[in-house]
Amino acid sequence: MATIGQPLTAPESGWKRLNADHPLVFYTGAWTTQSNAAFSGGINKYSNSVGNTISFTFRGTKFRYIGQYNGTSKTPASISIDGVTEQIRFMSNTLVNSVLVYEKTGLVEGNHAVVITINAANEYQSIQGIDIDSTGRLLHPYEVTEIKDLVVGKRIRCNYSALTGFTGNFMGLGQEMADFIPVAGTANPNGDFYFIMVEDFNKKKILVADRNIQHTISWDTINSDGIISGVKFATKPFSTLSGYETDEVKITDNGYVTGAYGDYQGWKVFDGKNGNGDKWARTVAASNPAELTIQFKKSKQTINAFTITPPPPNSASSSEHPKHFKILVSDNGASWVDVFEHTTGIGGSRTRFSFNNQRAYYYYRFIVLSANGGSQIQIGEIEFESESNQSNFEAKIRLLSGGVESVDKDNDWDRYIVNSTLNGTIVPGDNAVWNWSGNSFAWTSTTLKGNSANRAVRGNTALATWTSSTTNLSNGGGFRPVLEIIMLPLVKSLILSNGEYKTLKNSYTVTERTATPINIIMTSNSTPSPYVVSASSSDPNYPAYLAFDGVNATVTDCWVCPSNSGWLKIGLGTQIAVGNYEIEKGYRFAADAPKEWTFEGSNNDVDWTILDTQTNQINWTNGEKRSYMIANPMSFRYYRVNVVTSENSAYLTIGALNLLEYGTVTKTVNALYWETVSTTLPDSDTFISTGMNDISALNRKLTTATIPMNDNTASGQALGSGKMFKERIDLNKYIDIKKINVK
Repeated sequence: MATIGQPLTAPESGWKRLNADHPLVFYTGAWTTQSNAAFSGGINKYSNSVGNTISFTFRGTKFRYIGQYNGTSKTPASISIDGVTEQIRFMSNTLVNSVLVYEKTGLVEGNHAVVITINAANEYQSIQGIDIDSTGRLLHPYEVTEIKDLVVGKRIRCNYSALTGFTGNFMGLGQEMADFIPVAGTANPNGDFYFIMVEDFNKKKILVADRNIQHTISWDTINSDGIISGVKFATKPFSTLSGYETDEVKITDNGYVTGAYGDYQGWKVFDGKNGNGDKWARTVAASNPAELTIQFKKSKQTINAFTITPPPPNSASSSEHPKHFKILVSDNGASWVDVFEHTTGIGGSRTRFSFNNQRAYYYYRFIVLSANGGSQIQIGEIEFESESNQSNFEAKIRLLSGGVESVDKDNDWDRYIVNSTLNGTIVPGDNAVWNWSGNSFAWTSTTLKGNSANRAVRGNTALATWTSSTTNLSNGGGFRPVLEIIMLPLVKSLILSNGEYKTLKNSYTVTERTATPINIIMTSNSTPSPYVVSASSSDPNYPAYLAFDGVNATVTDCWVCPSNSGWLKIGLGTQIAVGNYEIEKGYRFAADAPKEWTFEGSNNDVDWTILDTQTNQINWTNGEKRSYMIANPMSFRYYRVNVVTSENSAYLTIGALNLLEYGTVTKTVNALYWETVSTTLPDSDTFISTGMNDISALNRKLTTATIPMNDNTASGQALGSGKMFKERIDLNKYIDIKKINVK
């Protein structure tokens, strides 16, 4: 583990590094930026003015300050963590880059505000990076991660990815999914940005992107996807892929072809690119369809739309575009249901399809039964759209309005970007907030007064600039979305059962034992190193190591003890937790296998701990292997089997003693189960965070209850001597009674 003053060119395990030029590290005063490979991340920022500051907010439990030691920084800088101030020292006799200057651990999991202040002039104090928890993140000072916490001036992170010339998909609202999209935008975005809340009107939250999230896109293209006037805020169900599997999803295909640009594997339709090699290609026929399966590993997803983009024209013929294809769904990967079928192709261009699906599933399968005349299919990109998992709001994406003429100030751009202080949190029009200067102009939804062919565009050269452009212009056009969120009544439910408040989960985790064979192939009692084998005694022709030589096939492949009791031991050279062991009977004598023994471990070869005891192990056959599990594995350097007696009165033989290392693996089980939340009435926050949105998941079924009408029950009573009875029905036990039949 690194210590203060030690060069640390890369983060250690459990940490991740953020460079000094990270957009969420803020500086006040004049700071000089240097670039050099000797600096961590290639960047060194320094200042020598009293009062200049560095500030950042992070989520986690620890952080490290990576900077530069030098001979001029005699006065410590001040560091404030959540208002508690300490000192940072940079003084050293020699210049040291990428040095661990300061460390703070043991903080409570949560958000922490850090401010570093320079306390002396001309002492050149610097920063090259920040290390935080590997699972942590930096946050903007006004950032929130939950929609419920949004107020005017606050912002929430979101991810956006798109192919050049097309609108794309949003995902991860409130999450850190990737690096930020450049403030100048990009034609092929795949990164994060902020939605900033600008108004809260009549239970509608209005948020505007802090930058153009995409450029080189025409107004007509944005309009063709319904965004101009507003379209439902659909999200991408998983991140852009660089292989077949991530923590979120697992992709499988039933084959692919190889070409001039490499292997055209199935996962490449989800890589966010559409170059010559960024595609899935496979031979296809009605009897041999192409299949692509998506398994969601953590939670079910509700998908009801997708877009197919063909590869570039110079990479695939239109005859190789998919023509007849289906979508199938499953909860278990075994039983499948058709939810969508299309038989007339994609028309040679990027095409969006939607279908009626209101259920969430773990598995989706895309099947192509024929191409558009060719013998193989080629697909550049598939973009799935999923419903939000949150049921307490509705949202849509639209464009800003921009004014029908230059004097028209009653529009979104002037109202929110030019003139709003966001409740006193910013200077109106601050380019550091809205990133409008020098970048692509932003398309608006507004048609010009007296010129129906043109649309108002804003930004680029000056904050209040108003100009126009034809709708088909793509060169320079920028997409800056508005997100409208309508909060819905929040209804959460828990089930009270046997004194416990419970919620229904779609999956749960289980921890299972693993047993990994320790590969030991001995050629003598002490080779190979570090293993050392010994025994209480051995026949000279049958030494101890023969029980560890990896062979047990003949009478010579075994350890033989010239007594019916004794021990066989191995030293592993290091401490290993053995969870299982196997004994194989040798071929030397009849009834010479162990009958009663203890399996033991030690770290000093003196004090032994019994890990397992076996008795009455009889009726072995030559070469037979029996396996034994240790109930409570512990780590030891030495292990031995200490035999009390064998089946033979004169000899003890072991053909092989195999050791298996103990381990565990955590698996997700995709099945409904009831999780206990509390044994007392939960507070409102617990209800909101753990309660069920939809109690239809209980899936009650119609059942018939037969109640004997006699006088043998607590409520039953015979009425007189005829066949007249009465019976009381407990409505606490039987609810929603639909029908009563009396016989």
